[in-house]
Amino acid sequence: MFYTDLTEEEKVELAKFVEVLKVPKHDYVVREGEEGDAMFIVKSGWLEIQKRIYEDNTKPLKQLSEGAIFGELSFLGAGQRVADVVALEDSEVLKLTQEGMQELNENDAGIMAKLYRNIAVDLAAKLHNTTTELRTAVYYAIEGLDA
Repeated sequence: MFYTDLTEEEKVELAKFVEVLKVPKHDYVVREGEEGDAMFIVKSGWLEIQKRIYEDNTKPLKQLSEGAIFGELSFLGAGQRVADVVALEDSEVLKLTQEGMQELNENDAGIMAKLYRNIAVDLAAKLHNTTTELRTAVYYAIEGLDA
């Protein structure tokens, strides 16, 4: 989970700088192509990351549960959202904006440092998984096999 290394006191402090969003089943939290400056932490429920392959065709990429994060690329300044995130059931997410992170830094830089470290660890794991999947896809494409 994204925030497991935070103490209870740090979680209480972090809660001052996030917005809790209730997301009904089938509603989107973010849409591919939108501009964004916030990241999200799943508080409860199940969500799914979906990538548009064609105009009306999406591919499910990953399901997210409590403690998972998403939207960190836009949060870190990469611009537009790269995928849709939709609730598979009624869910709650914590929304942390860049402005909220700056305010948190001014109040408790230690929490902010832990959050950035957790973002880096999460992104590294996602990059590793993507690299492995890409390597497999390229192998099957070269070999002419159907993955």
